[in-house]
Amino acid sequence: DYLRGYYPDVADAEIHMMLNCERESLNAGSILLKDNENPKYVYLVLTGVAELLSPKAKTTFQLSSGSLLGDLQVLFGLKMEGTYRALSHVEVLKIPTILFKEFVKRNKLIKKLRKTQSIIEFLKNTWLFGESISSPIQNKIAHNMTLIKLKKGEKIECEGIKLLKSGKVELNINHLDSSVKKIVVEKGDFWGGEKIIEFKNNFIAAKAIYDTEIYNIKDYKILRGIPIIRWKLLEQMEKQE
Repeated sequence: DYLRGYYPDVADAEIHMMLNCERESLNAGSILLKDNENPKYVYLVLTGVAELLSPKAKTTFQLSSGSLLGDLQVLFGLKMEGTYRALSHVEVLKIPTILFKEFVKRNKLIKKLRKTQSIIEFLKNTWLFGESISSPIQNKIAHNMTLIKLKKGEKIECEGIKLLKSGKVELNINHLDSSVKKIVVEKGDFWGGEKIIEFKNNFIAAKAIYDTEIYNIKDYKILRGIPIIRWKLLEQMEKQE
């Protein structure tokens, strides 16, 4: 079920072939992937909890069962950013790099995964998502983002979180006291997300100042579980007051 979630359009036989890879049980504290190394396996956490020790953010992230580790690094020749280890007793599926690359090639997934990697690189350069978010979580967020293209002057539906990829957007924030605040949103900035932090819901009208591209995230479940995102959303909402 976990692999099916990552690759929903792949045939059952292909998924079953991956599931026949070696499984390994690891005690708490065992290292899965080391910082700055080229991984030899892609790991799928089947049971238990792993964690990422991030030297850049100087913090740790817990990774529950279903997390896929090292997949994009294997495909695109990237080194690991941080050390992954077992936080509890875990069982993992160890997929050799050669087998994983063949799986991706055979099922013509490289274009889709390259798009995911491109979105992740964009996320890393935004204030909202640029720090303290683990690679598997970035991957899940990227998979739940859709790109919207708008012409100059078009009105924008304000459901979900919007991240501006290119162009400019004007927001008219209508407060409960009937006052109106205008804000211009530029590349990498965002708006929305009131439902995630249960913030009082001011009405926001948005329109594209230029031809504009926007990433939209409607799935709140992933973001609600990330404390740093909740804090940043709250900070942003308070600034707009």
